[in-house]
Amino acid sequence: MNWQSAFRKMSLVVAVLACPALVLADSCGGEHQSTVDSVAAKDGTMIYYETAGEGSPTLVFVHCWSCDRSYWDGQVKHFSKDHRVVSIDLAGHGESGLERESWSMTAYGGDVATVLRKLELGGVVLIGHSMGGAVVLEASLQVPDRVRAIIGIDNFQDLTLKYYPAQVEAFLEPFKADFGVTTKTFVANIVGPEADSAVRAFIVEDMSSAPPEIAMDTFRDLFSYDFAAALKELDIPVRTVSSTIRPTNVEKNRTLVPDFQVDFIEGVGHFPMLEKPEMFDRILARVIDEMTSETDTDK
Repeated sequence: MNWQSAFRKMSLVVAVLACPALVLADSCGGEHQSTVDSVAAKDGTMIYYETAGEGSPTLVFVHCWSCDRSYWDGQVKHFSKDHRVVSIDLAGHGESGLERESWSMTAYGGDVATVLRKLELGGVVLIGHSMGGAVVLEASLQVPDRVRAIIGIDNFQDLTLKYYPAQVEAFLEPFKADFGVTTKTFVANIVGPEADSAVRAFIVEDMSSAPPEIAMDTFRDLFSYDFAAALKELDIPVRTVSSTIRPTNVEKNRTLVPDFQVDFIEGVGHFPMLEKPEMFDRILARVIDEMTSETDTDK
């Protein structure tokens, strides 16, 4: 375990002790059995992932920018009662390797695809938070025969939106000047106002401890990602579960995904799985059921 992961795990334990709403998989009763394993990505970077539970469809959780798989611990605990659940540390995050040269959505999508191949999974539901939305789209492009549905979490607000390189570089300037301080301010502004103070403190401190070079290169690639081009190549259902803080342009999204739908969660910010986990789990379970109500295709 590298030092970033050790710091994050310790921070999460402290947050759990302070905030009962943030529950680790192995705490406060209702324990689940999970297994952590690793696999080499195409470029040799070791990718760590956790599996738990049995049942179809298999749910694969992908974290956001500068986070790791521990952000999904509550969902692993909840959904592994009825599903096989996989949560992944993308390269440069959590326990996974830091050696990669290109921190791109294509490479991150390859991390997810590699895990799906390793576990011989099919008919999976990919669930990607924030940046994880682009990552699961890329994974679906690489292994479309293994993916049944895509669910974005507080993302896909406008799948047609594009940024000019100059806009991206202007956004990154303050991060270059002082990554830690800028990230703390940035993250504090996207956590919902109703979030528990311990949850807020954990997210802010955790994300601001990310390796700056990896974080900024990842941001740069994310903002240049062409969602429209990816979706034109896919024939997979796409929905989102989102906060109401930022509007979702459903009509524009339907020009790319005709049956696109969004399910809103009131009173949360960018991290609904941590801010209101019980409400989030109920809504996500319903969305999963609606998207996979036909014959199960898990291998």
